Amino acid sequence: PGKIRRFIVKAISPLFAGEPNAKRYRIALDAIAGLPKKLQVQGKTLEGQPPLSELIMNCAMENLSEEVLYRSRQESHDMRAEEEQKRQQQKQEQSQSSSSSTSGTFVSLGTSSSGAPERSAVVQEWQERRKLESDGSYEKMLSSGGSVESAEDSSEVAPEPQLNSTTATM
Repeated sequence: PGKIRRFIVKAISPLFAGEPNAKRYRIALDAIAGLPKKLQVQGKTLEGQPPLSELIMNCAMENLSEEVLYRSRQESHDMRAEEEQKRQQQKQEQSQSSSSSTSGTFVSLGTSSSGAPERSAVVQEWQERRKLESDGSYEKMLSSGGSVESAEDSSEVAPEPQLNSTTATM
């Protein structure tokens, strides 16, 4: 009886997938499927227990709303399709409003002939600044009043920082 019960429950588990409280329903079905094993551990039998069909119906009535239970499969599908369409429209509206609010600061990537994205001049300059900041030459460039290109061309190596006696003893 335990294996048959598991097969039946496995077959009806996906019936309400995507509906509100469907996960609670599946968890309750799993508890129903495991009932024979649980009773066996306790030393009891299935005698006196309600039939499987009644347990399944009670599980559905307790965990799912009447609206969900009486809705056809087509109605559920149509509702989900409408919700998805609304979400897509909201995403499009948000992307349009965010791109218009940036007013010229949006930088798009093109593609080169190899298929790799091409970076705009603004992005390339920002990347170069980040590289220079990380190795200390950006500060030298700023102090000398030069641009990013002049800092790249300079072949000077930044001096190693000297440790003073207080930091060396820590």
